[in-house]
Amino acid sequence: MWQDAPNETRREEREVARSCRLISCMTSTPDDIEAWLEGKDAPLDDKPSPVIERAARLLDELASARVTSIHLEPSGGEVRVRVRQDGVLRDRERLPRVLARPLAARFKVIARLDICERALPQEGRIELEGPKGRVACRVLTLPCGSEEVIDVFALEPPRTALALSELGLGSDTGRVAVILEGRGLVLVVGPSGSGKRTVVDAFLAHAARPERRAFSIGRGGAPPGTIALEPRPEKDLDVLSLLREAERREANVIALETLRGHDLSERAAVAALDGRLVLAGLPAANARGAIARLQDMGLEPCIIAESLALVVASRLLRRLCARCKVKAPPPYRDVLDRLGAAARTRGAWTEVFSPGGCEACAGTGYSGVVPVFEVLPIEPLLRAELVSTSDDRERALRAGAWRPLREAALEKAREGVTSLAEVARQTPAPG
Repeated sequence: MWQDAPNETRREEREVARSCRLISCMTSTPDDIEAWLEGKDAPLDDKPSPVIERAARLLDELASARVTSIHLEPSGGEVRVRVRQDGVLRDRERLPRVLARPLAARFKVIARLDICERALPQEGRIELEGPKGRVACRVLTLPCGSEEVIDVFALEPPRTALALSELGLGSDTGRVAVILEGRGLVLVVGPSGSGKRTVVDAFLAHAARPERRAFSIGRGGAPPGTIALEPRPEKDLDVLSLLREAERREANVIALETLRGHDLSERAAVAALDGRLVLAGLPAANARGAIARLQDMGLEPCIIAESLALVVASRLLRRLCARCKVKAPPPYRDVLDRLGAAARTRGAWTEVFSPGGCEACAGTGYSGVVPVFEVLPIEPLLRAELVSTSDDRERALRAGAWRPLREAALEKAREGVTSLAEVARQTPAPG
């Protein structure tokens, strides 16, 4: 068989064999690695492989929860290593391009992926031992020219859903609790990484009382007392089909991961009109944007007006490091003007803090995150205006008793919890 193999196959097998040898042998420098890739002999010593050392060091950051993802990106003549910390991507180091293939092979071996396959994306799982227990991670590969992009994501461990009072909704907690006791479509909106899943879990745990039958569809788990259903594409069982099955089984509460497309959104709205409480995430900039997004997906204004009960926009702001935060200079009042801070609150701004940088926060000036919310109940006045023109809807929105997302974020900055720069980065300008 070897003699009959094409030259390209032989070359590929030789390269894979050399990559495997790189991982298992004890090499010391990038020069040794380059020698192996060129098919030359390189002296071996007793030092650990730089490939294994770097991979282990990066995975240790994931296991200790210092970062939430790792990204190895071949670019030009180097490999760019980046990590996501507190929701922000940061450069960790830049390595010689010669390390791209051995590093990719190392992560593929750890995740038990096929190191011979470099033309198609792959996905695998690994488990790490961390100070707080085992950490599950997802490893993804993506072909990029002659190399591969490697992404490693720490998966959130199963945990008890937060109580409604622990979310940080503040004075809106009681109003939200009343809505969750009834029926209607409840949307939690925001970009990826804004805490939508945590909010939906808390809403579901609150709504799933013993006298109600609750289903969680396509969400990879559910709070106690909830029936968790997962799609099976190979059996033509998708989220929409499971939603219909839950309705047939007299579900009182249904939670969906994300509303996407006309068919699923319309079915969710109809389920709410039938007297059910339907909870779902939706990618949108803010609470008002959720209404426009539903219209873009083809829902009639009358259906939106009758089914929608509550929209909650969520964001996670980086929390200033308590050890190194510093007072901002007086010109911060100009920044307040640009951010649209309400004139009635200006007198309460006695001081503002900015990020510093110390060893405890790895020089970023931030440590951890704090949630902020925009809570928009669909009250009778707004419900009536949803079927009117956009101008009427805007007037009704401004007249409602709700606080825009940026205003909630500015309150956290005024309390010294986060910075004005973080407010500007994470919240949309009021429109």
